[in-house]
Amino acid sequence: MAQIESYKKNGKILYKVKNLYVGKNEITGKFKYKNKAGFKTKKETQLWISQTLLNVEKNGISNEMNDIETFEELYHLFLEHQRTSVKSLLSVLIGVTLKVTSSHTLER
Repeated sequence: MAQIESYKKNGKILYKVKNLYVGKNEITGKFKYKNKAGFKTKKETQLWISQTLLNVEKNGISNEMNDIETFEELYHLFLEHQRTSVKSLLSVLIGVTLKVTSSHTLER
């Protein structure tokens, strides 16, 4: 069941949807959930849930990969994924490297 939660941002009360179950991926067998935040009212949040479920019932579970029509779109999706995953990986690797090098002393 989807959860509607309120939260404060810049002094304003906003709403978010967490764990809206939209179905099971036929290829991977994994359950698919949607999350969205930034709704101004609870009614707007409920309307989005209804529209999303209706859209899923009508069109099935959509996946970003199903929406890609050109190589350029695939390229941009890949770059965006790399920006987020490689950046976090590099920060982890740099942190590990700093720990290793700081524990070793150089001899002359």
